[in-house]
Amino acid sequence: MLSWVKFGETVEGYPIKVLNEREVRAAAGILFFFAMISFLNAFLVGNFTLTKVFVVVFFSDFFCKSVGQP
Repeated sequence: MLSWVKFGETVEGYPIKVLNEREVRAAAGILFFFAMISFLNAFLVGNFTLTKVFVVVFFSDFFCKSVGQP
């Protein structure tokens, strides 16, 4: 695993780093909000530019978070 790509906090009693569930849920909610805006924009207006940008950002977010996992 890359030493500079790690997420989470060290908590006594756990052998691995852990994430704050409230922060993870908040990030997912914000991501969902922007997804709905971009997809509704594509559906109602026919402009897919925002959707293309959102998909790239969404993929990059998931890729960055999965690189540090064992």
